[in-house]
Amino acid sequence: MQSDHEYQSCDEGTEDGMPTSPLRCKSSTSATAYLQLVVPDAPSTIPEGASIDGASVDYDQHGNPSPASTSGRSATPGAEPGCLGVLDSLLHSDRHAHARAHAHARHGASASGRAGARDPAPALSSVQRLIAGCSLRARDSDMAASALELRRVFDGADGRHYRLRSTDYMKSREKIPSGESVYRLLAADVFSTASKRDHVASRMTLPAVGPSACEGLPPLLVINIQLPTYKPVMFGAPKSPDGPGVSIVYYFGLPDDFNAAAFPNQKALALLKRFFSSGGREADGAPTRDRLKMIPRVVNVAEWAEQGPLSFVEQSLLKNGNEKPVMTQPQHRFYAGPNYFEADLDIHEYTYVARNAFLGFMQRLSSVVFEVAFVVQGNGVDELPEQVLGAGRIYRTDFYDAMPLPP
Repeated sequence: MQSDHEYQSCDEGTEDGMPTSPLRCKSSTSATAYLQLVVPDAPSTIPEGASIDGASVDYDQHGNPSPASTSGRSATPGAEPGCLGVLDSLLHSDRHAHARAHAHARHGASASGRAGARDPAPALSSVQRLIAGCSLRARDSDMAASALELRRVFDGADGRHYRLRSTDYMKSREKIPSGESVYRLLAADVFSTASKRDHVASRMTLPAVGPSACEGLPPLLVINIQLPTYKPVMFGAPKSPDGPGVSIVYYFGLPDDFNAAAFPNQKALALLKRFFSSGGREADGAPTRDRLKMIPRVVNVAEWAEQGPLSFVEQSLLKNGNEKPVMTQPQHRFYAGPNYFEADLDIHEYTYVARNAFLGFMQRLSSVVFEVAFVVQGNGVDELPEQVLGAGRIYRTDFYDAMPLPP
């Protein structure tokens, strides 16, 4: 496992000799061949035209899959995504195992929490990796126009919606709308896990990107939010709690036409470069990476309050906490690969009060449309105004029915 090393630009859309493009099976024979490699227990036949969300796959004379360029996502309203529709059925037994663990957690079972028992990402072969964005659908122009109909869908969020620190914030405390997000959302996933999973990018076929358009910024930014689904322990909790949970994974890409010289917020850009640098530190000696913060936002507050349902007290808590920034340190870890940078945000290690309150909400998130924006905090005039690093939106997803992330 690579940890905290400098990234390099990717080599012709591959990573460690593996294509970074999503895959689509052309026929029942080729689909069967590919899926039996991915999932050893896959059935021997797969319906004609089965797809795995993304680009076409050609097969050479030896019957080996040869990925081609991305042809775009399938976005049929109401239809399961290709990868989810096929892989989910193949992982049916694994899903039930995870579901039992989550059901146990939902009914009040406490997890003992194994200190230091995080599940490190093994060195997976290419045929064992899932495709980034395979558990959710992208919101494309041909999908349902009404946001009220969208479920298990991801979309980019407008960074300009978020009010961040202004140039003179340290004196005036004034916040102003951010500029556009530096990174654009390429894909998102929601996975169930039996324990915390770090360095998810090393397990995935990542979106295809070219070399970085800006020196000092990685082409891909992966953010993995690790949410526990088991009841927290008030007394005698382990130092590093662990147990069943969910990983919400965002895959952001730096735009190909990103122009560092013409970027309007040069002070925020300089701060970002320090953040991504493995040795980046501030004047006080603190790591720049400790400046990372996230801003959660529930978009459909009124709808959720009705369908949740939420009590008056819960609605008040939501209203007061909505769009409030939260520093991710010290519950975060960082990894880097050939063309990506990953931040793992560990909610398992939050306080008992915070986790207990969140768990009460989490069991009713299936009707929620929520966003998260990520920002590197500016603390002085030479680092302000702030700018959104990346932001993503997920529509009405039941976390307790998430696709399992294979070991």
